[in-house]
Amino acid sequence: MKTSIRACLAWLALAPMFALPSAAQQAKGQPEPSGNTRKPGVVILATGGTIVSSTRSPTDMANYSGALAGVDSLLKAVPQIHDYANVRAEQIVNVGSNVISSENILNLAKRVNAVLAEPDVAGVVVTHGTDTMEETAYFLSLATRSSKPVVITGSMRPATSLSADGPVNLLNAVMVAADPGSRDRGVMVVMNDRISAARYVTKMNTLNVDTMGALEQGYLGAIAGERVLYYFEPARAKGELYFDVSSVTKLPLVELVYRYQGQQMQLVRDAVKEGAQGVVIGFTGNGNASPDHEAMIREFGSKGIPIVRSSRAVSGIVTPKVSGSMATGSLSAQKARILLMLALTRTRDLGQISEFFAQQ
Repeated sequence: MKTSIRACLAWLALAPMFALPSAAQQAKGQPEPSGNTRKPGVVILATGGTIVSSTRSPTDMANYSGALAGVDSLLKAVPQIHDYANVRAEQIVNVGSNVISSENILNLAKRVNAVLAEPDVAGVVVTHGTDTMEETAYFLSLATRSSKPVVITGSMRPATSLSADGPVNLLNAVMVAADPGSRDRGVMVVMNDRISAARYVTKMNTLNVDTMGALEQGYLGAIAGERVLYYFEPARAKGELYFDVSSVTKLPLVELVYRYQGQQMQLVRDAVKEGAQGVVIGFTGNGNASPDHEAMIREFGSKGIPIVRSSRAVSGIVTPKVSGSMATGSLSAQKARILLMLALTRTRDLGQISEFFAQQ
C-alpha cells in the first residue's frame, strides 16, 4: 500500500512537466486549425522563479531550492499555449526574484522594448518570481512604451508540487498577451485567473496562490475558461510616466528604510554615506516623521539628496507634509524606490523629482 501511494505521488509530481494534449486535440469533432491560420506572435522572456523550481517532495510547497529549469521546460509543460499564439521564448536570467538585481531589470526592460518593436509581435510575457514581481512590473511600466501588452506571471508552487499553479498561469498570460483587447492597458500581472495593473499590484500572502492583487484599486479583469474578460475599456493608470532607459548603463543606488519605534536615524545617514543617491523611508501612518527625521530630511534636501516619505501601511495615500520631502501618494515604499531610481536617471533637480511623485 505504501509503495503504491509513493508511486502515485511521484507521478503527480512529474505530471505537470509532461506535455498534455492540446485543447484543439481534446475537442471532439473539432478539426485542428489549418496551417494558414495566422495567430498573434507572443514572446516569453524568462527570468526564473518558483515557476521553474522543483522540490524533493510533491507535498512540500514551501521549502525548495536548487537549480532552476530553463524556459524550454515551461514550453513543454504547457503545449496548449501554441493554440493561442505563435510563441517563442528567451532566457534573460534564471534566478529567484529575491536576488533579481537592478542590472537584471534594466536589461529586461531594454529587451522588452526591442521585442515590442518587432512588427509580428502582439505582446510579451515575462515569467518571474513572485517575491519582487511587483517591483519589476512597475519598473517595466515606467521603462517601456508600447500599445502592445506586457504580461508578467509566475507561480506560488514549484513545478513538481501537487496542483502546481505555474502551467495555468503561463497559459493565461499568453492568452492575455495575444488578446486584442489587451492593447493600450500597459503592463499587467496575470496570476490565479486575475488580471492586475502593474501600478497597483502587490504580493499579499507568503504562500497562498491567490497572492497577487490590488486592495483599493481592484482588478482589471479575469480569465474565464478560454475567455479574457476586462471590466473596463482600455486605460492607463493615472499619472503614468515614461523614462527612456535605452542609453542608461547603470541605475542609481536608492535605499529603502522602514521606520519603527526607537529607530535611530543613523541608518539613513549610513545609506547616503555608502553611496545612496536617494532614500525612501517607510514611515508609520501617513508618512509621519519625527521632528528629528524632519530636520534630517531638510538637511539632505539642502544637499540635493532626495528623501521620499512613504508608509509601511498596506494601503492608503501619503500626503505632502514635510517641507523638503516628497510624498509617495498611493505608491508603496518598494515602488517609490523604483520611481526614484528612474527619476534620478533623468534629473537631479529635487523640484522636478517632486513633481513625478506628486502625479502619483
